[in-house]
Amino acid sequence: MKQFVQPLSRRQNQSLQELIMATNCLAEFARACLDAANAEYDFLIEYFRLQRISGNFDLLVSPEDRNKMRSGLASRLRHK
Repeated sequence: MKQFVQPLSRRQNQSLQELIMATNCLAEFARACLDAANAEYDFLIEYFRLQRISGNFDLLVSPEDRNKMRSGLASRLRHK
């Protein structure tokens, strides 16, 4: 019974610390991946909100008209 309640040896303690650090790194990486995905969705939401406000949905027009809409929007944004 005594062997189960003894403090961890130095090597076991170091291994446990390494495991905790690796787990923390993995959690931070997963959080960063989620943040990146959320940023992409946020961009798409704002992009479609802009299209709704302007009344021009570029998904419904030809590529030529889409380019005209984008260049017109860009020029209006530059002049403000």
